[in-house]
Amino acid sequence: MKRTALFLFLAMNAASLSAQFTNCKAADVAKLKSSTLTVALSDDESSNKEVASILASSWKVSKFNIIKRSELETFVKANPENFVMMYMTDNPTWVTYKASGSTRTFQVGDMLMILENVKKIKRLKPADGMAYSFIDHDLEEVSPAAELTREVAQINAVMMLPNLNDKMLGGWKVATINNKDILTQELWIAETDLKEGTDQADMKAAYSPGKFKIVSKEDISKAITEKKKGVAYVVPAEYQAGAYMFLVHSADDGRALFFMAGTKGFNQKSLVKIKENKTYGQ
Repeated sequence: MKRTALFLFLAMNAASLSAQFTNCKAADVAKLKSSTLTVALSDDESSNKEVASILASSWKVSKFNIIKRSELETFVKANPENFVMMYMTDNPTWVTYKASGSTRTFQVGDMLMILENVKKIKRLKPADGMAYSFIDHDLEEVSPAAELTREVAQINAVMMLPNLNDKMLGGWKVATINNKDILTQELWIAETDLKEGTDQADMKAAYSPGKFKIVSKEDISKAITEKKKGVAYVVPAEYQAGAYMFLVHSADDGRALFFMAGTKGFNQKSLVKIKENKTYGQ
């Protein structure tokens, strides 16, 4: 289930939502919950079975149905009112914004995204998206199934927030778990994600009384697929070329806490951001 070979498309027979997820209304999410999700992959039967298993385990927003990847274009044409979830990788789109009086341009990172009423499956841009989950390519390399599970569970957690209201959908980074809940779990950090030269003694002092454990990406992928309770884990997702957003997930349900790291390396300063709630989306 390599990302370069596999694109996941999810389409729903439902009325349209707003242009972006963070601009939609709680009432629109309610419509989504009463819809049937149509899933179209490659025509490979084994891949379809694996993704169906992941969705059955991690997608609780609505019912879903699997179709062949080759049927997607026909389905979209026949169902102009739809929602589509797909991977946007090797993205040629660049975004430009003004900061400190200067204009800067960045290439957007790879992502799982939800779109509405998609008519063509080519030449899409991030601005078309309603909900994003940026990809941890290192985790994907170890286990594409675990990474897909993480991405689907992250989006699912937003849509399944209790007592959902419009204000809760107001940011492009929507936290679905708080730091107090994270601190009750053992935090797993992949050794490959540590900033070079990081001292674990400094990390322990920074995070106390919280507990963490340095593990491998394989350990994290196993915790995700097993939905291990009592464990949270860290992933770095490249949201712009060379810029990373760290996410802290609860392994059992995929709820996520966001904070910005700037670079890929994780260290004691990152732990302080978690402990002191220096996050976006809360």
